[in-house]
Amino acid sequence: MAIHLYKTSTPSTRNGAVDSQVKSNPRNNLIYGQHHCSKGRNARGIITAGHRGGGHKRLYRKIDFRRNEKDIYGRIVTIEYDPNRNAYICLIHYGDGEKRYILHPRGAIIGDTIVSGTEVPIKMGNALPLSAISSSTSRKPYALEEACTVWEEVLIDQKEESTSTDMPLGTAIHNIEITLGKGGQLARAAGAVAKLIAKEGKSATLKLPSGEVRLISKNCSATVGQVAERVIEIDQICRRLYEERRMRLELMPYRVGYPIFKLVYSAATNAIHNVGLNEASLIISKAEVVKGLGATQGHHSLWFAQPQNYSEGLQEDQKIRDWIKNYVQKNIQISSGVEGIACIKIQKRIDLIQVIIYMGFPKLLLEGKGGPRRIEELQIDVQKEINCVNRKLNIALTRITNPYGHPNILAEFIAGQLKNRVSFRKAMKKAIELTEQAGTKGIQVQIAGRIDGKEIARVEWIREGRVPLQTIRAKINYCSYAVGTIYGVLGIKIWIFVDEEV
Repeated sequence: MAIHLYKTSTPSTRNGAVDSQVKSNPRNNLIYGQHHCSKGRNARGIITAGHRGGGHKRLYRKIDFRRNEKDIYGRIVTIEYDPNRNAYICLIHYGDGEKRYILHPRGAIIGDTIVSGTEVPIKMGNALPLSAISSSTSRKPYALEEACTVWEEVLIDQKEESTSTDMPLGTAIHNIEITLGKGGQLARAAGAVAKLIAKEGKSATLKLPSGEVRLISKNCSATVGQVAERVIEIDQICRRLYEERRMRLELMPYRVGYPIFKLVYSAATNAIHNVGLNEASLIISKAEVVKGLGATQGHHSLWFAQPQNYSEGLQEDQKIRDWIKNYVQKNIQISSGVEGIACIKIQKRIDLIQVIIYMGFPKLLLEGKGGPRRIEELQIDVQKEINCVNRKLNIALTRITNPYGHPNILAEFIAGQLKNRVSFRKAMKKAIELTEQAGTKGIQVQIAGRIDGKEIARVEWIREGRVPLQTIRAKINYCSYAVGTIYGVLGIKIWIFVDEEV
């Protein structure tokens, strides 16, 4: 089905998307008014649940759960939205002129033909008993004029299909009867499907969506297939946004285009990184997008790649960063083990890979025996690691003026203190003191795990100053760091409020 994205004109249409084939105008003879009597009041009219008004006016659609139009072909004319249930419904025009609503089977489209009876094909949307019924009571599926009929510009053809009077084991079904003739009562929600797993005697064994195994009479009817889900695939939205952004980036071939939307996929789980994306907020309104990439910060990887080549470029970036961090950690001259790397930015062109290492203490790497030549050695080693033949690799060091104003360096400092068995509260307070000297506006430090060797893991945090996580224009640096101690692994998270863009 085609997906239509709303152009934001009101708050209700923001981040909105809808299926363009789904209608919301029901037929007048298939609806009736529904009286809502409670409104948060009990039998005496006293309010027992506050803040419950009358609600939105909803007209109830008459759904044909019985499927008692036997042996008459019908065609799906529209797919409609029903405010009273979480699944779509279909308007069916039968060959005898009858019009009814049924639950929308998954995969059914406008124009498909369905039928219910005892000798009907095992086809999606058809309704038939769970087991064979005597053929003396059944008749050939009926359509007007024996071949086709036309009414209201809807054409129904009688197709020559193989029929069966016995539903095979393993069939996926929904809208299942419990009492013969009462209508479907089981597996009617969106996405619901049951499975026919056995037949014995007068009963059939079904596995319901809840996992329950239940016995139902063989004479009871069920509809073949699964109830369609009323869910819009985020992949289709991401694909459209990616194509639009790719067209805008044609004149900037060294910008990261596709990787943005790779991160949007992970936003669906509400586990998006705190340095969020503006594009993600267009799709996932519930994702915790703290601030927009591009609004207050730039990309750490500046390159453009086609979708099929994106994973290779991402792995190459990860190899470069891991190799540099391991090399610096082995050759740095400091007892605490603080690497001092704030970030590593990578810019790629056709014939050049430019790597810029932002360090708080570059002298620690360059001091000692062989210090001046370490950058050249690092450059040669990285070039061999990534097998860079057609492109030149260039590595440069840049010193940060306020090293303890960056969360990565601060997290390494706290990790070193925790490894030396310093109290976590002292480590956090000392980190805050160092950050205040850097001229920041606020900081929040959080440590989680088996702190001080306790048996039960817990979370401890401390905040100083302002840390407006919900303000898009606030420039907040964030990092997540894991440190291994003798008691286990502890997680460190740091938020530093640097500045606010006007």
